Amino acid sequence: KKCYCVSGGNSPDLDECDDGTTTNDPSCSDEFYPGWLCNEEENLIGEIEGISDPSDCQAICQNHDDCEFFNYYVEGHDKGFCQLHSSCSNFVEHEWCREHEGEHQCFAGPKYPDLDDCSYPELF
Repeated sequence: KKCYCVSGGNSPDLDECDDGTTTNDPSCSDEFYPGWLCNEEENLIGEIEGISDPSDCQAICQNHDDCEFFNYYVEGHDKGFCQLHSSCSNFVEHEWCREHEGEHQCFAGPKYPDLDDCSYPELF
């Protein structure tokens, strides 16, 4: 099941929210920028350290009212950084964002569609 958190509690366990598969559906892959970052410091809402992958960063963005775009990047072999942006119209490719061991060191994208299944939230 897909979970949409409204506030942070200790439940549900985020590891149990979906089946762990990523479809990489080509219908939404052109919405994202692997190897690029949003380059608008004035629209930066915040930065979170220790995030494991772009999907987790996007989930944080999805649960922040002011966030519309996110950056995810890794420095060295540590867990990554997640930056939340209120808007973004300027994406840049940084030299240090190049692929390392088959993985992009940088990744940018919008709040939706969801990276894991290309879905949008249901409107009630």
